[in-house]
Amino acid sequence: MSSSSAKKDSFGMLQGVLIPNITMMFGVILFLRVGVITASAGLGQMLAAIALSLVIMILTSFSIGALATNMRVGDGGVYFIISRTLGVEIGGAIGMAIFFAQLITIALTLSGFGLSFCELFPQFSITAVE
Repeated sequence: MSSSSAKKDSFGMLQGVLIPNITMMFGVILFLRVGVITASAGLGQMLAAIALSLVIMILTSFSIGALATNMRVGDGGVYFIISRTLGVEIGGAIGMAIFFAQLITIALTLSGFGLSFCELFPQFSITAVE
């Protein structure tokens, strides 16, 4: 395999790390709950929270990008990178945190979908107990 075809197959820092993280950050919670957050905390605190989360996300993306450029990433994604770079013990601990973060993300995304669905189609209202 030539170096030009290997270069074409890789995503790079921008397409492989930053864009997926930014799109995940501006997901369901930001678009569905920005009004509630602004009403509760105020515009300044809401913008500060978004800016802080953006800074944390960018620093994390750069760190993972720096680790990922030193090796070929196998099955397992971020867990593979962390366990091979920082060791199995730290990789396992961070892997569990990543797993639970993904579970919470799935739950929040599904609840956002349910709220949007109920607002769009009020005839299909969902109640747990009547």
